[in-house]
Amino acid sequence: MLSARIRFSGLNISLWLLWSVAVVSCTDIQPANERLPAWDGSIDGGDGDADAGDGGGDGDGDGDGDGDAGGDGDGGPGGGDADAAIESADVKLVISEVDYDQPGTDAAELIEIFNAGLSATSLDGYELVLGDGESGEPYRVIDLGVLGTIEPRQYLVVGSSSVVSELGSGVLTIDLGSETDAIENARSVLMNGPGDAVLLVDGAREIVLDSIAYEGTATIELLGLGPVSAIEGEATAGVDDDAYGSAGTLCRLPQGADTDDAKADWYTCTRPTPGAANVREPSVIINEVDASQGTNQTTEFIELANTGSSGLHLRGLYLMLVDQAGPYLTVDLEPAGTIPAGGYAVVGPERLVEDLDVSHAVIDVGAVIDWILDEEPAGVALVDGITGTLLDAISYDGSVTAAMIPDVGVVSLVEGTALTAVDTGPGVTLCRAPDATDTNDAASDWAVCAAPSVGFANMTP
Repeated sequence: MLSARIRFSGLNISLWLLWSVAVVSCTDIQPANERLPAWDGSIDGGDGDADAGDGGGDGDGDGDGDGDAGGDGDGGPGGGDADAAIESADVKLVISEVDYDQPGTDAAELIEIFNAGLSATSLDGYELVLGDGESGEPYRVIDLGVLGTIEPRQYLVVGSSSVVSELGSGVLTIDLGSETDAIENARSVLMNGPGDAVLLVDGAREIVLDSIAYEGTATIELLGLGPVSAIEGEATAGVDDDAYGSAGTLCRLPQGADTDDAKADWYTCTRPTPGAANVREPSVIINEVDASQGTNQTTEFIELANTGSSGLHLRGLYLMLVDQAGPYLTVDLEPAGTIPAGGYAVVGPERLVEDLDVSHAVIDVGAVIDWILDEEPAGVALVDGITGTLLDAISYDGSVTAAMIPDVGVVSLVEGTALTAVDTGPGVTLCRAPDATDTNDAASDWAVCAAPSVGFANMTP
């Protein structure tokens, strides 16, 4: 369904109308006042009858079992004793980053642990277990106890010599030497196939504190615990180097956050940040907006451009359309998938996007008309909902200087000097000129183009 706020001239009312639209890959287009479910922070406790490996609850739907975090009896991550799945309330250690793959020889690998708690934690008895999802066995166990204590907000990095030798004295480190491929690359690119895993284990108390399975499922046999699933909640779609090319890494966002759901917690970041907060810097901008087509508003569209040198997955990104009265439409971009390096994504009606080839990322809004407002001051915001960052914006037909954007706050959609160019109707469009250029000054970056160039370089004036 597509929801929008419709206002009638002369009437001080707002109505919400709903109409069916055809959407590709379950595209999620929601009212602007609703946060996207991917980052609402909620945790479903389950129905209480989960099998071993599910971490099920006690039947009341809140996932609290007999008052412990892991549920009752067989609710542990791998079907062992329930206590094996229960993290101590005063321990907030999380696996924060895994960089297991580099171009060519893997000689700069790392695993980062972060103390997200407010108390120092003794690492005595703690182990980092690296598991092979195909065999179901650990292939490396690293004793963390030799490091003593990890302080609040401190990082611990296990990695190649080339990585840990560059870190400051405030970061705890374990040097894996010059060995290559010390951290296995998952053998399967299928999310239902065997992947590999990293598990943070308190061996003395037989507790799994945290775990991440990547590029597939992974159930690992642990001493004293039996088979343990390394997937928390749903599997993550994030992979090392898939979305951002050679500089990518698998990371937890926001930093230190742990909802016990890998899909919500783990992403692909633009570059590794051992011993520092994780970052992702999507190289994407709003490139063209066609909001005015006279009386026949049937082919409106918004185009995005990937200005980077590698493919960019749109997971966690969304568009928010705003007018003077506030946000009126939110478009989740994740279903569009990946924009190729130097390529384009197009959000528009079926008749406009259906002929674009597979090199384009596409969001089909169906057969709706007039879905982009072309009156009063209006604007479009491109937002990273995971990091709460406004990535790009355009304000047209006037200046929207105080838009309330969920995840971000109140922001201006005017970059630098306000845009004076106007989309006057059929046959023209607002576009970046030159194509895909962003100096953060709207008056310099945007112009009226002579014709729409849907999914291709703008036809500059």
